[in-house]
Formats: sequence, C-alpha cells, structure tokens
Amino acid sequence: MTIAKLSVFYDFHEEGLRPQTLFVRFADGELDWSKSMLYIPVQAPFQRLESEDIEELEMGVGVELDDLTVNRRFPQRFGINLQALAARHADREIPLERIRQLVVRICDIEETLQTEPNSLYIRPST
Repeated sequence: MTIAKLSVFYDFHEEGLRPQTLFVRFADGELDWSKSMLYIPVQAPFQRLESEDIEELEMGVGVELDDLTVNRRFPQRFGINLQALAARHADREIPLERIRQLVVRICDIEETLQTEPNSLYIRPST
C-alpha cells in the first residue's frame, strides 16, 4: 500500500485563509504507475505549506479535473486516474519513475466530490 505525504498550500482571500493546492508527495519509487487508479483520503487537518516551501518540493505532475474520480465505496477519498496522467506525460523528457509528487487544485477535488463550497476549508495544522 502506497503511503503519501499530503500537504496543502493555503492563501488569503476575501473570506480569509483558504486551501488552494494539494501536494501528494511520495518517496523514490513509491508511486506505482502500473496501477490504474490511486485513491487519496480527504482528512483534516492538512500540513500547511508556505510559498517558500513550494519552490523546494520535488518535481511534480499536475492533475487535471478530468483525471479525478470518485468511488462511492470510499466517500472520503478521491481517485486519480494514473493511466490518464501517464498517457498525457508520455512524451515528456522526464520519466514517470522520477515523478515524486502530484499537484491537485482544491477546487477540482471539491467539484469531484460534489462537496458544498467551503467544506474543505479547514484550519491547517501548524
């Protein structure tokens, strides 16, 4: 079973501090690209990232809304279609095996899970 480190970049908006981007980080070789799906739990609190931390993070792949799915057996998780990501990045110079993080917009997660606005706007852990 793959265990990833979940971190969220928060930013200030009119309503206050809100999560913007989820970073799903893996150790070397931990992300199994041969699998079709990866399910990520949505559990609070998330580790908060500062903007200066983002520059230091490992190379990542952006996850698009179309790459996300939900499995009703796991209501507190969202799925990432790894095959779609692999196909979209197949012609890149960087081999998938070197990718150590996936980057997901929080608004895409909310739309996928069909949550109410602000439902994932939890306080970050310090």
